[in-house]
Amino acid sequence: MILINCFASCILIFEIIGSFVYYLSFFSYLKKSKIHKKDKIVSNSFPLVVIVVSCHNEAPIIEQTLKNIKNIQYPADRFRIYTIIDNCSDGSLEIARNQGVQTYVRNDANLMGKGYALDEFIGKYLRHETFDIAVLLDADAQVEYDFLREVVSYFSNGCSVIQGVTKSKNMDDNSWVRVGDIIQAVIRVHQEGRSELGLNPLCIGSHGIALSHSALEKLGWHTTTKRTGDDLELSLRCFLSNIPICYAETVHVKNELPIDGFSVLKQRRRWAISTLQLAPYYIPKLLKKAFAGNIRALDALFGVLLLPSFSTLMIVMVLSFAVFMALSYWFWYCVIWTVIFFVLLAGYSILLAIIISKEGYSLNMKMLGSFIKYTVVKFISLTQSVFMVNSKSWWPTKHTGE
Repeated sequence: MILINCFASCILIFEIIGSFVYYLSFFSYLKKSKIHKKDKIVSNSFPLVVIVVSCHNEAPIIEQTLKNIKNIQYPADRFRIYTIIDNCSDGSLEIARNQGVQTYVRNDANLMGKGYALDEFIGKYLRHETFDIAVLLDADAQVEYDFLREVVSYFSNGCSVIQGVTKSKNMDDNSWVRVGDIIQAVIRVHQEGRSELGLNPLCIGSHGIALSHSALEKLGWHTTTKRTGDDLELSLRCFLSNIPICYAETVHVKNELPIDGFSVLKQRRRWAISTLQLAPYYIPKLLKKAFAGNIRALDALFGVLLLPSFSTLMIVMVLSFAVFMALSYWFWYCVIWTVIFFVLLAGYSILLAIIISKEGYSLNMKMLGSFIKYTVVKFISLTQSVFMVNSKSWWPTKHTGE
């Protein structure tokens, strides 16, 4: 009895903290329309910008990406494009050079991945270059003609680091992509809600990130500490370095979502492993800051580092409800836990449904089936990540450009 109650209590605490973080951001977003948002100052200056595109065997799409970036409406002498050719063997280097952009070639079979590549490029090369703002994009990025003007406007308003917004560019491909598109919509809601609360957004590289020269200098010209989770770790390093992150809701970056279950599995597994690798290193640092009186360190801990994705939280809620409902057959007191877990699951599900509907998506049986299929794959990826946390392998997302 004691063991079951202790286990249930731990699960309950996990679900309450996760729900609380999402409830805060979601309700803040729903209230947003009633709040008058201060207009940005439009900048008439043209800071020197470098756009860094990370590339690993992206021959099918890198030419399209670089052409898109080159068409940005911004003075040609005020921005430069760099492509990191990271362990490429498919002709990406030749394509990038033919587009007239500068390339940084990297061949390191022991440290493969965007996090390592970006960190090496910034620490060894970019720190010696002259620039005001560095924009980090993935190889499948597609931006709008006024992209850099929007980026610059946030820095003109005092931002040191900005996180962009993403939408899928292949949203009609199949059910996997449509589920991914809805997930991105929920992420946008969460990011905007955190912004309304005055909290840092989560750094997500595929959504576009920009940093000022001074911010990179303050970070010691390193976005990571030689770990693979560059996006998440950048969020944590910015917090620990007292660098605020602005959510740039008018800086739009389109990306290509995984088109099959195996690609989704690899991507989610990679993200989960990154979190597990970062947790032992950053939990003590954040707790130390929290005990020193910095209450925002608790948000960085529970709202960033240890925050389960909204789908992971849903999986935990469904499993906890199902397990304790089964246990109720043998242990009467598990009925109480079943009711508690059901209330949490029902409330969270209703809120998600409201958010998804508000974003313009229709929920029907076909979409529900797609979500169940995605949830099964997500559960498998989480399970695999626990056993593969020390793996040095890297599983890049394959882009087709089709």
